[in-house]
Amino acid sequence: MPLSSHPLQQASASPHSPPISALQAADVNPNISLPVYHEENSDHLFCLGSTANTIWAHFHRIFDVPLISSHTIHKCIMFWASRASLSPCLKLFLGMTPTLICWKLCLSRNAARFDSIRMSDHRIIARVSSWLQELGSPLPANVSSSLSVASDSASLLLGPGPAVSLARPQLVIWRRPCSGWVNLNVDGSSRGNQGESGGGGVCRDSHGRFLFAFHRYYGNATNTITEAQVMVDGIILCSKLGYSNVEVESDSKIVMDIVAAPSGHCLWNIWYRMGAIHQFNRPLNISFNHILREGNVVADALARAASEGCSNSFFRLSWDLPRHIRGSLVLDKAGLENLRA
Repeated sequence: MPLSSHPLQQASASPHSPPISALQAADVNPNISLPVYHEENSDHLFCLGSTANTIWAHFHRIFDVPLISSHTIHKCIMFWASRASLSPCLKLFLGMTPTLICWKLCLSRNAARFDSIRMSDHRIIARVSSWLQELGSPLPANVSSSLSVASDSASLLLGPGPAVSLARPQLVIWRRPCSGWVNLNVDGSSRGNQGESGGGGVCRDSHGRFLFAFHRYYGNATNTITEAQVMVDGIILCSKLGYSNVEVESDSKIVMDIVAAPSGHCLWNIWYRMGAIHQFNRPLNISFNHILREGNVVADALARAASEGCSNSFFRLSWDLPRHIRGSLVLDKAGLENLRA
């Protein structure tokens, strides 16, 4: 079509004519209701979608948890966590069920998106039920039978589904130190190893109460150097704040092995940091323990905050911490387990 004959150009050809919209030029009623498209978000996937609603309703019935109207997955998970703290015999299962549901929903969504495998609430319920039965803790008879029926009936209706590895999951918990001691959890983060790096640590007493936390940006460094440096920084802070009995925990097996054998061979930039650690070990009473990453959630989040934000911070009040880190502190203090698959 010649440029001069385009309807939009013809409509606005006269300089004295009022401006005209694309809808008017196309002879479309501007008052018509056009469809609104919503982007997928985590609340829709894990909480508000029809599949998620069916799954949550099923496990609410099994565990006799009141069904609440929640518009965010955060509120839903925190509600289940609060119920877990009130039920000693079901604490493990009430704490783990939201994690398993979200995990299986995420896997199912990715399978639907990338492999064209239709999402099935029945199959997700079966998978979650199987995992709950594999946790190895005794279940009340009525709950156990409901989980078995859900798992068996879904398998009969839908077949066995894709082959999955059901290696027994491991439950990891943050443990409080002995009376008279403080616990210092540290972790390092290097983006790309070697890359932008930072470390973080949190100190708590034998009652699980928050004492202090910090994160520090270290610039361009490797994971091992970052893990060693953040350990030095955490011990120095404990010394300055007057804590003499310190239980240091890190999920870096490499650094913990070097600490246990200081005379062993290691890089010079690790060696002098080890020297600093053992120098502080003389006036202080320090023990070193390797833990799994799932038991080091708070320190891991602080380390990532340093490496991603390129910032340094020191916290004496837990309320000054970012919200998601405060949430991890609460869950650690309540003794809720993290799943290591």
